[in-house]
Amino acid sequence: MQSFNALFTRWDQPNAPGCVAGVIQNGSVIQAGCFGSANLDHGLPLTLDSVFNTASLSKQFTAACILLLEQQGEISLDDDIHRMIPEFPTYGSTITIRHLIHHTAGIRDYLLLMGMAGIDTDIQYFNNQSALEVIYRQDRLDFPPGEEFVYSNSGYILLAEIVRRVTASSLGQFARERIFSPLGMDRTLFEEDHSAVLPGRVSSYRPGPGGYHRYIKNFDAVGDGGLWTSFNDLVKWANNFTAPKVGGPDLLERMLVCPSLGNQRRSQYACGLAHGSYRGLPTVYHGGLVSGFRSILMRFPQQDLAVIILANLAPFNTTALAEQVADLFLEQAGVLPPRPPEKAGLSAEQIDGLCSFYLGSSGLNIEISQKQGSLFALALGMVVPVIPLSVAAGQIICRSAGGLFSMHFSFEREAAGNPWRLHARVEMHDMGILEMVTPQENAAHAFLPEPGEYHSKELQTNCRISKEDGRIWLRFPASEPVALRSIDDIHWVYPGGTLEFLPDQRNGTDGFYLSAGRPRNLAFKRIA
Repeated sequence: MQSFNALFTRWDQPNAPGCVAGVIQNGSVIQAGCFGSANLDHGLPLTLDSVFNTASLSKQFTAACILLLEQQGEISLDDDIHRMIPEFPTYGSTITIRHLIHHTAGIRDYLLLMGMAGIDTDIQYFNNQSALEVIYRQDRLDFPPGEEFVYSNSGYILLAEIVRRVTASSLGQFARERIFSPLGMDRTLFEEDHSAVLPGRVSSYRPGPGGYHRYIKNFDAVGDGGLWTSFNDLVKWANNFTAPKVGGPDLLERMLVCPSLGNQRRSQYACGLAHGSYRGLPTVYHGGLVSGFRSILMRFPQQDLAVIILANLAPFNTTALAEQVADLFLEQAGVLPPRPPEKAGLSAEQIDGLCSFYLGSSGLNIEISQKQGSLFALALGMVVPVIPLSVAAGQIICRSAGGLFSMHFSFEREAAGNPWRLHARVEMHDMGILEMVTPQENAAHAFLPEPGEYHSKELQTNCRISKEDGRIWLRFPASEPVALRSIDDIHWVYPGGTLEFLPDQRNGTDGFYLSAGRPRNLAFKRIA
């Protein structure tokens, strides 16, 4: 099918990284293609048996291992995790396996914590034990267990540890015996030793000066990621959801159950799988990204159709591409509603009205700006174009264009003249409601953050507050300094996060709490 191949033309080059992609319907591969190179050093082309790091797509396999253990009576999802991991910190709240599997435990994400501490996880070695040490060092949860869904890789590291302790074998061994071998997934494994030979291994790349630069994998953490597999093997896994050979219908049905949250809300995240919709059709999906690898398995259960994309190039939005692939086959089948408008028009007044700084209760913030009549969002450290999709009296819905992630923005207000509120979603992550605020760079305050060195026991690292050119600056290890702007006397923001300063008796600074959505209320104490 020419139109399928046309979607991948830009990656269909023998001297560049690319992807493997395909479509399964009713148990059969109805379209597949290989575009680009698996290894630029040796000029090896990608094939349907090329083995990719799938990153967080791995989580559904970890979740399946946990459900298999429950099925055989070894554990219950409602077990307190201290039963298996007694040394886990006690926070005054019961944390269950169910909380871990659904990202509702409130445990901070160890990867984000390592990044804040200046650890480059693409370079510095770490494994499950390293991750557990970071997790155990945290003094508090981000929220009471069961109240919210906040994605955290830490939960799946803990699930891998539970499998190890209950079975006396590693997650990789258990998954091989109970999932991969029964399904004939002979080119799939959880990589627990990155120095071991892996036939068919794909190298990953990022563009840089003089051409592409190869990532060198240097970690052995599994559970939250670490699964290497091929397109052909993922087909076998996708088909297991409709013709179960592993786990049976009961287990696969349980994999799709989402938990209730606080305030009578319901999460859309099940067991290593997210529920969503695309053009009115229900989807079940999960993607992944790590060190230049990108992956997605997106299923349309009602149509018994699945899209798989595995890529080895860093700037690659697999979600957006999977949706484009689905368009081809679902429009052809006549099951999709008419395509919504690509873009809605906004007046100059409406554009100006949306441009502001938006702050959430979790400390996360997003800044909306405009340039020559086009909207942009500074979110998660990236600046992405924002495309309006629909305009109504009290709501303007937009999406991102380009970038690593698909972002959705809903600007809402109760009446004309009221400030806008922003409800943001990034892929499966609901970022919540963010309120419009106006930060000040040089406001006169009774209190100003005191320059000096600040230490975080939980991160085991220092950061520095400085004052230069009349502005307050924050610098973390191995990061460029960022300017702080004030919301009020004690709350100061930087792109992505918020600092709540703790004035001391002399009106200096005793320390601060840092919140950035993930994590929240990280404590820093002034030491110099």
